[in-house]
Amino acid sequence: MRGVEIRQGYEHPYLNDIPIEDVARGADQALAKAVGETLFSHYFTPGWWVEVSHKQGIVKISIPALMGPNDYYVIKIVDLETDPNLKSVMRVGGEIFERYKIPRSGFTNADFEAAISRHPLGYRGLTAVPT
Repeated sequence: MRGVEIRQGYEHPYLNDIPIEDVARGADQALAKAVGETLFSHYFTPGWWVEVSHKQGIVKISIPALMGPNDYYVIKIVDLETDPNLKSVMRVGGEIFERYKIPRSGFTNADFEAAISRHPLGYRGLTAVPT
C-alpha cells in the first residue's frame, strides 16, 4: 500500500514556555520506532500512531482514523522491560483490530476501509482505555 507510514509522536517539554533539555528524547524515539515497526510488521495497516513518554512511563498506541484523535491504548514502559519480543504490543494491535471488527490475520484493505466507514473519525468506542 502506498503512503504507509509509521507515525511517532513527540512533544518537547517546556517549563513556563521556555524549552528545557529533554534527556529522554532519544529513548522515547527509539522505543516509538520499535513499537511502530512491531505493529506494522504484524498488522500491515496505515496510520498507526505511537507516542512514548519515559517521563510519564507510558506508550500510547492508536489508529486515529478509526479511534479518533483522543482515544488510545496504554502500555506501561515498565511492562515492556520484561517483554523483549513486544508481545504485549502485538496483543494491543490485535485488540484494536477486534474492537473494530477487523480480522487479526488475513485482513485486506477493504476490511480496514469498512471499519473506517462503520466508525467515522471521532468515534468514541474506546472511552475506557485498557491498560
